[in-house]
Amino acid sequence: MNAAQRYSRFWVILALMIFSSLAFGQGSNGAFTGTVTDPSGAAVPGAIVTITNVDTGLIVTATTNQSGGYTSQPVPAGVYKLQVEAANFKRTATSNLKLDVGTTQRTDLKLQVGARTETIEVTAEAPQINTEDSKLSSNIGSTQIANLPLNGRNIYDLIQYAPGASNVRGVLSENGAGTVVNGLRENFNGFLVNGVTNKGLSGGYNSQPIQDSVQEFQLLTLNMSAQYGSSAGSITNLITKSGTNAIHGSLFEFVRNDLFDANNFFNNQSNVKKPKLRFNQYGATVGGPIIKDKLFFYGAYQADRFITTTLPATITAETAGFRSAVISAFPNSVSALLYKNFAPSISGPTSETLTSYIASGASGSGFASFAD
Repeated sequence: MNAAQRYSRFWVILALMIFSSLAFGQGSNGAFTGTVTDPSGAAVPGAIVTITNVDTGLIVTATTNQSGGYTSQPVPAGVYKLQVEAANFKRTATSNLKLDVGTTQRTDLKLQVGARTETIEVTAEAPQINTEDSKLSSNIGSTQIANLPLNGRNIYDLIQYAPGASNVRGVLSENGAGTVVNGLRENFNGFLVNGVTNKGLSGGYNSQPIQDSVQEFQLLTLNMSAQYGSSAGSITNLITKSGTNAIHGSLFEFVRNDLFDANNFFNNQSNVKKPKLRFNQYGATVGGPIIKDKLFFYGAYQADRFITTTLPATITAETAGFRSAVISAFPNSVSALLYKNFAPSISGPTSETLTSYIASGASGSGFASFAD
């Protein structure tokens, strides 16, 4: 590939990344809905509701209908400010509205009679109950992601904090983040990242997002809409962080080392040293503006380094005579290929012969000797 081709490929990839980030589906976004009324409680049609993302400056607008109702287009999860204005009414602004992934948040607004040049500021509180749809869900936010314990930094382990979820590692061997939700099979679970499926053909997730790059996720457990129909179990609807108008990032490293560990009882009894253990997870994230209020960048990197040893153990291997007999009798077999190329390099005493193997009953044939 020449320089011109590499240059063209770079811009194609960059364009795909930008436009894919703009085209996230409804599942990775949220929306605002509500009613605009006057002091008497009557509907105010034709009012303009301006919705502004505090971090990125994204602005969308909605106009109330004859009943005073409005619904915004889908917008990314984040913190928003809502402002409504109408003729013969004071402008009203509501700030600090947190919109979670995959939710429709109801925000009703009341206007006061007066000049439009006056503005009334209202501090909003997030509703405790979702009244806009019937789906059952749990949201894990950035504070929980940063502070809840995660052995190995697998973000999908946080699914187990949701009501109805059970840890089945070591019990079931299916793919599905080691979790059963509401009694459904583990590999029935579905996974989305920014609205794009992350589910493998045999269940479970294809890739594990870096913990520090995750903004929040929603676990849907019942009554999901048809857009989530590809999985009969739970749906983990995850969104990653993005760039904002402020440069932000993090550095992290998590360490496990035998220097911090005591030897176990049995090793001490046998005068065996502690096995080596070097486990390091480290990385960084960074995000910020390219063009303020228009275009942003965000990147994350994580590396894992794992070194360990185990105690010596006795293993049983075929003798040289047995391997030679198989190679001679079945020269084109897989066994002959393995014995030729991967013969044991360490010798040891003979633990058992074919005669003793048959005589001991270990073969399962029921015979006591070759004569039988």
